[in-house]
Amino acid sequence: MKRITMSFFIIFFVVSYYSQTIKINSEKNIIVDTVVTLDTIKANIIYDAIKKWAQTNFNNVKEVTVLDSPSEIQFRFIKKLSNGMGDVPYKITLNIKIKDAKMRLEYSNMSWAEGGTSFESVYIKNDGTLRDNKPSKNTFKACEASLKENVIGISKNIYSKPNDW
Repeated sequence: MKRITMSFFIIFFVVSYYSQTIKINSEKNIIVDTVVTLDTIKANIIYDAIKKWAQTNFNNVKEVTVLDSPSEIQFRFIKKLSNGMGDVPYKITLNIKIKDAKMRLEYSNMSWAEGGTSFESVYIKNDGTLRDNKPSKNTFKACEASLKENVIGISKNIYSKPNDW
């Protein structure tokens, strides 16, 4: 019963304090980011929860870690995202900035894992706006869902209590 209550609390908490956006930065790169507010949680606890989450989500954490400091962690990894016609492997940089009671997660530097073609070259029009076709929309939704999944996973580690068996 405790796990059900805790899971409900985490999902409710994350959904109510969670909003994400797709942006195009000045270099015409697509960024998917979100800021999560975590009431009264200290930065060191958030940092430890991210490290614990990384241990369970990556086969070799050292291999995917690009930057590791108490205020910012950066991972570069391959994630399969669906465009509606199939799963496509993308190299993604996940940058997490940490402050007391807040963390900011950002997907950036996305490219196809095979061939290295940038994500932006297919999904941004020449005028700098996002494409509006079905595969593009599906890929953006898959990016957002993946980022949200990461937020929920990290949040579960933040609010988890050690088993007192």
